[in-house]
Amino acid sequence: MPEQTEAPAPAPHPGQGWPDEDEQHWRPAQTEALEALLDRMWADPALSPRLNLVDRCAPLSEMTTDRTRPGTAHPYWDLLLRAPAPIEVWERKRAVQVPLVVPDRDLLEQSHRLGLWPDHLRRWFTWCIPTPSDLELTADAARRAGGLVEVFAGTGYWAWQLSQHLAGDGLPVDAYDQAPPGSGLPNRFVSHPEGWFRVQQAGPEAAGLHPDRALLMCYPPQDDPAAYEALDAYRGGTLILAADHGFCGDESFWGRVADEWQPAGVSQGHVSFRGYEGDLVTVWTRRGAV
Repeated sequence: MPEQTEAPAPAPHPGQGWPDEDEQHWRPAQTEALEALLDRMWADPALSPRLNLVDRCAPLSEMTTDRTRPGTAHPYWDLLLRAPAPIEVWERKRAVQVPLVVPDRDLLEQSHRLGLWPDHLRRWFTWCIPTPSDLELTADAARRAGGLVEVFAGTGYWAWQLSQHLAGDGLPVDAYDQAPPGSGLPNRFVSHPEGWFRVQQAGPEAAGLHPDRALLMCYPPQDDPAAYEALDAYRGGTLILAADHGFCGDESFWGRVADEWQPAGVSQGHVSFRGYEGDLVTVWTRRGAV
């Protein structure tokens, strides 16, 4: 990692130089500032051809036709549509190149000070990027099930997105987390002070509160029995996972998914961060359910 440097002038990010993985700082204005920075980068012919030192890149908006559904708000996706995506390997690795790989030191440092870094974005928005295709698949599953309950909801971004998709159907959405935003409880996976949706304080047992709805888990804790406990508590028939097998849950959880659940859908339009292409958005139905 390059050595730290001081910012020549005050920047929206309270830190200076390169981001530290333990920092959780962000301000809402940074989203607009990042969008403007990325737009300026693409508009400069001297910068855009050199977005990646290995692979040629293009804006994500040129690699996918996925767009935010009319009548809904999706600031995470609208920002990422401006991020670079690899051209040659797109069909094999549908990913955005964040952080940037550019030879322009000033541009690189500006993007870092503004939080264009996977962990910063994940803590402010959500750990698994919800593409519009992801949301269509999961909303359809929740619609068939009669609503949605999410555990390990973090900022509540996924619940907020799906509540917008299900609002016209009058279907309920509830989100739970052991340390929700605004609770005063420490949560190193979340930096948004209020969250994007009302997240109620509860552990994995909350999965059992709504057996008449689909259960959503987005990046359940790694090497932790909590995901297994949530699945054990849930009595419904539809499971939605936005997760990476290698970084979510434990082997007992994945073993139970394989034993008791059958695949019912996988999002073909999912997009990950480059280097984190293992996460998938999948729908499962309980084996033997009528």
